Amino acid sequence: MENKNLKCFLMIILLLLNTGLLNAETITIAHHKDYYPFAFVDKNGESKGFLIDYWTLWGKKANKDIVLVPSDLSH
Repeated sequence: MENKNLKCFLMIILLLLNTGLLNAETITIAHHKDYYPFAFVDKNGESKGFLIDYWTLWGKKANKDIVLVPSDLSH
């Protein structure tokens, strides 16, 4: 299951790279709030995890503001 999710994540990244979406100054990323260790919300209400670290680093390198929105992604 994790391998499938990783493939899906990488496919989304590739699709985003082919759009003008990455030209925005601020990019909003929705993530699972309980997908430990990849993305989750800690006891202080902060987004944490491998994917969160990845997006934060990418935002710094690309000079973009990243807004992380935790969700159950059921919609």
